[in-house]
Amino acid sequence: MKLIKVSVFVLLLSSITFSTVFAEEDTDRVIIEEVEDRVVSNYLEDQEIALTYIDEHLRDSYETMYIDWDENNENKLVFLFRDPVDTAHQEAIRALVEEPSAIVFDEVLYTKEELIAKQKEIEAGGLEYDNFTINYLSSNVMNGTVNVGIVPYSEENAQILYQAYGNDMIVVEQGDEFTTMEMGIMARTSDQDAVEEIKEEEEEELNFFQRLFRAIRSWFPW
Repeated sequence: MKLIKVSVFVLLLSSITFSTVFAEEDTDRVIIEEVEDRVVSNYLEDQEIALTYIDEHLRDSYETMYIDWDENNENKLVFLFRDPVDTAHQEAIRALVEEPSAIVFDEVLYTKEELIAKQKEIEAGGLEYDNFTINYLSSNVMNGTVNVGIVPYSEENAQILYQAYGNDMIVVEQGDEFTTMEMGIMARTSDQDAVEEIKEEEEEELNFFQRLFRAIRSWFPW
């Protein structure tokens, strides 16, 4: 009978110990999640504040933004402009946000207009070659490149395009075997002025929550 009592006591003690451990782990998890949520919230708010200021004062020079990480794995909000940003504007933006050290200002290698012009130049030169086909074109403002996907890819085929269009602005890579050529070209040969006008109209109609959603998506430059 004593053995049974002792066994029951040990089981109860073990249960209490495990429950305590799990409770501590749950508490730690909740604390970590709360901290992560607060950090994300701060970055979203800082991004929204910075974009609002830029829209009011630096719209003509602004190109795009993205999120980056430094050598200490600290998040950085990088805002790209076609011209250097005046120190007064930089200080004004940093004074408005929660994490001023996370705000970075940089210049693009090439503007959106320059990249689009190069993209159209490549399209005008034709998409069908003797040994390969261009089936993907994309302007990347962040990297300052026009990515050209070809099928099949080889160094010899890539060199044909580099010789024709230079290697300063373009990066030739493996194209998507499953890309539908007609759909891709239609999307890329639309009138650029009309596209920009539509974007401006849509921008004016964005409410606060829509702009937050756009901000989250802009962290990932896919």
